Amino acid sequence: MSAFSTSSTSKSGHRSIKPRPFAPRGTFVRYGACLALVALCVHPPHAGAGERKDGTLKVPQKSVETEELSITVSDAEVYCIAAGPKNGNPILLMHGARFSSQTWLRTNTIQDLASAGYRVFAIDIPGFAKSPKATVYAKTFTKDLLSQLTKKPALLVTPSLSGRFVFPPAIELSPQIAGWVAVAPAGMDFHKDDLDKIKLPTLVLWGSKDGVFPVAQADVLVAAIAGSKKVVFEGANHPCYLNEPERFNKEIIDFAASIFRDKKKG
Repeated sequence: MSAFSTSSTSKSGHRSIKPRPFAPRGTFVRYGACLALVALCVHPPHAGAGERKDGTLKVPQKSVETEELSITVSDAEVYCIAAGPKNGNPILLMHGARFSSQTWLRTNTIQDLASAGYRVFAIDIPGFAKSPKATVYAKTFTKDLLSQLTKKPALLVTPSLSGRFVFPPAIELSPQIAGWVAVAPAGMDFHKDDLDKIKLPTLVLWGSKDGVFPVAQADVLVAAIAGSKKVVFEGANHPCYLNEPERFNKEIIDFAASIFRDKKKG
């Protein structure tokens, strides 16, 4: 059984973090019958419309009180930033292949969601940033992680690579998931025959100039998931949250308000 291992003291305010080029660290995701290196679909870093050439964002970074947690999920140690009221509805932020939990501080996503009253968890996937390398199972990782973070169903925000960790529990209709913000997620091809089994409230976010997964794939996902909604960020790249972070955060806040309100009525 996995469990919390340690937690550090809370702190407020964070300096701007510059993105680092991604280098594989040996972490593998056990995905179906094969091992897939998590460096799939990685492109060299480039400045988007929302970034300066030095990698900093054009929006000023807000301060927020956070906690740093170390969570044991099976044999993997997972670094996590937590913020917001502890009784708030939970939102889990994962990340893409050249990013980390710190990305969500740079975009003010953690700050804005916490200010809106949500309990926010932003993790480093094993093998990235502050989470040591490990072998993790895509089928069980998210469920095991959520069981340690919260007793409430959570909204998941998963860009690119991290989408691989959501398709299995979403298809299985895991009660731990309240809804899904799918940000150009990886793994669609692997699960193409089962996409219509996903019954979660789903918001699909995509950049119109995505050079990794063409925006046409957003239509495929929306067509498969009944009741899902698509939002395209015009002129945005694969990490569309860097181009328009304020709009990106607002889309999540509005969507979260709708799904948690509906769950309360139900």
